[in-house]
Amino acid sequence: MRVIEWLITPEQEGRRLDDLLKREYGLSSTVVKCLKRAPDGITLDGEPARVIDRVRAGQSLCLRLPDERREMTPCFLPVPIPYEDEDFLVFDKPPHMPVHQAHEHQEETLANVWAGVMGKRLGYVPVFHPINRLDKDTSGLVLCAKNALCASLDPRQVEKRYTAIVTGVLSGTGVIDAPIGMLPGSKVLRCVRPDGSRARTHYESLCTNGVYTLVQCRLETGRTHQIRVHMVHLGHPLAGDELYGGSRDHIGRQALHCGWMRFCHPLTRRWVEVSAPLDTPMQKLADQVCLYSQYE
Repeated sequence: MRVIEWLITPEQEGRRLDDLLKREYGLSSTVVKCLKRAPDGITLDGEPARVIDRVRAGQSLCLRLPDERREMTPCFLPVPIPYEDEDFLVFDKPPHMPVHQAHEHQEETLANVWAGVMGKRLGYVPVFHPINRLDKDTSGLVLCAKNALCASLDPRQVEKRYTAIVTGVLSGTGVIDAPIGMLPGSKVLRCVRPDGSRARTHYESLCTNGVYTLVQCRLETGRTHQIRVHMVHLGHPLAGDELYGGSRDHIGRQALHCGWMRFCHPLTRRWVEVSAPLDTPMQKLADQVCLYSQYE
């Protein structure tokens, strides 16, 4: 059980508890309902509290989050964990590994790795709460919450930077503001289309060898396949991304890696910054691009 304590400040005097929990601490309505149902889920100075109660300065507010459990087959493949605290864990997901279980992927997903890591420590498997998601063949950082309270962290509040290697020569910096929707006739492919969902990608070209360009990307939105689709829209599909027309001559999967993220911890209010290096195949290709770069 995760126990969280806060001291009510003079500025919070007189506020309703439910308003304080949602607006000040960012708890979702679902989490507040869960706490209401739990024995001593919410207390003030050690006494059970109702969400309609008004708080007083100097009171000790305590939340007791019940354990969430789920049956899942554990997987013990070694996946690096570049950051962990009491509430969050960040995996450096390898390529070719789905984040979630699906019909064709039941045992070697990141969710199964979570089950292996957490089950070994706790003796049970807590619910898997990934805050951000990556495509199966995209590598890099995946932020996972250890409890329902932190699982309510808005993915849009997690800043992420991606390294991509695109085909052709792409120079300068820019913003791709192009809506994304399903490609007609496909259940998988996306495309830029006027009636799609708003999508914005910032990019900066780092170096090129005339065949490929190393690019850093930052997302304002989080649409499925966003970077992949936006780069195709510019005429520069990702190296290795066969699904969108990229060649696999030099790398066996789309050359896309989430290598940096930053988020404000919802409980400590401190900024957490995490990074992860490129895997060997992508680093090798990136080195080749920059070694023979045509940029000064």
